[in-house]
Amino acid sequence: MVSLDCGIGFDCFISDQAVSVETGQVSAEIKKLNRITNESFYKGIEAVKPHGYGIVHEYCGHGVGLVLHEDPHVPNTPHGANPKMTNGMVFAIEPMINLGTRDIEVLEDDWTVVTADAKISAHWEHTIAIFNGKTEILTERLEGLVF
Repeated sequence: MVSLDCGIGFDCFISDQAVSVETGQVSAEIKKLNRITNESFYKGIEAVKPHGYGIVHEYCGHGVGLVLHEDPHVPNTPHGANPKMTNGMVFAIEPMINLGTRDIEVLEDDWTVVTADAKISAHWEHTIAIFNGKTEILTERLEGLVF
């Protein structure tokens, strides 16, 4: 499985999106991991319940606008204060769930993140906005990709 995390800047505004793409033949365990991570985006922080996986605490969803990572911070776990969501806010939600430990390592390039136990991780992210009390996904979903 490959996770792709991309941001796009346009006219001083930024969007942020990540997808985890299953490559070739993958086990039922990996398919389930990817499905659960994807569903976590839609169910929000409340849905991140113990699934027997490690949930990455070091990274979280975040506000998106004039810079890539803005307030509010949207944790991937139900711990800590939840930000108050109001009309006009634009932010990214990005659950990351690992088959093994929640611990991660950043490689020497200071960008690539891997699990400390070298087990598979899934990562989904979309930029969303709240308009007139409704949530809108601003980044198009990239499902069905095959490598």
